[in-house]
Amino acid sequence: MGRLDFTHRIAETLDPAVWLPAAGAGIVVIEHRDDDPATAALLAPLTHAPTHRLLLAERAALAVLHGSCLTAASAHAVHDPATDRIIVHAVVLDLDGGTPLCASATGPTADPAAAGREAGQQLLDVGADRLLGTS
Repeated sequence: MGRLDFTHRIAETLDPAVWLPAAGAGIVVIEHRDDDPATAALLAPLTHAPTHRLLLAERAALAVLHGSCLTAASAHAVHDPATDRIIVHAVVLDLDGGTPLCASATGPTADPAAAGREAGQQLLDVGADRLLGTS
C-alpha cells in the first residue's frame, strides 16, 4: 500500500486479507544481466532492500507452485516490525468458482524466500496442484 509513498492518492484500499494483489504488484523492477557487474553496481543504489525482501518472498511462493503472472495464484508479503519477520499470504483460485485455497507462513527477514516457499508448500499440501493442473 505504501510502497511508493502515494497513500494520499488512494481512493479505496483493497484489504489483502480479503483480496490478494498479484505477486510483486506495485514494485518497480529494473532487470539486468547477471554477468554485467558494472550495470549491477550502477543500479544498486536504486534497490530498496525492504521491498526487495518482500518481492523475494512473494516470488518464492509462486515458484513452489510453478506459477507465473498467468497463474490463478498470488502471494502478498508484509514485514512485521514487532517481530522482524516476513509474513506471506498466498492463494490459489479455483477457475470453476469453488473455494480458493489459502495459506500463510512466517519466516525470518534474513531469509524472506523461506516464508514464501512455506506458504507455497502449504498450498500444494492441500491440493493446489489439482487446481493449477500441475498434478
